[in-house]
Amino acid sequence: MDGVIGTLSLLNSEPLMILVQVLLFYVFHLLMCQIFYKPLAKVRAERAAVTSDKVAKAKAVNERTLKIKSEYEEAVSNARRAAVQKLQEAQRQAESMRQERLESAKKEAAQILQQAKANVAAEREKAKNELDAAVSRLALEMAQRVLSGVMGGEERDRAVKKLAGDNVL
Repeated sequence: MDGVIGTLSLLNSEPLMILVQVLLFYVFHLLMCQIFYKPLAKVRAERAAVTSDKVAKAKAVNERTLKIKSEYEEAVSNARRAAVQKLQEAQRQAESMRQERLESAKKEAAQILQQAKANVAAEREKAKNELDAAVSRLALEMAQRVLSGVMGGEERDRAVKKLAGDNVL
């Protein structure tokens, strides 16, 4: 302490006054600790606790949000895959229906063509028969006219019947 007083005397101050000031500063420091520093530390600790609690809650919310987001993205992805599968299935069904209808139309066209060919053949046969009958009639008529000029009554009738054979109308 003598060393401190000696040092203080070099500063040309009263040593007692400096000692009182140091003592007052220490008391001021103790009062500030009780009045200001401890409540400030308490508020800081409470704020740190609240902040860390809120940060923990925010992290939990963020994790839930990320989980929900990943579930949503997975659900969207699954929905898109399902939609693509349904679309592909619908396209396959449409293609098979188109093929079935095309085959049905081809069969129907073949039946119509076959029926038309049969009708044409029947019409051709009918026309041929009608033409044969008309040619036979005309031939008999011509033969009758030719024979009427060359032969007389009864002979002519016998010749015409002989020429007509089964074709007599």
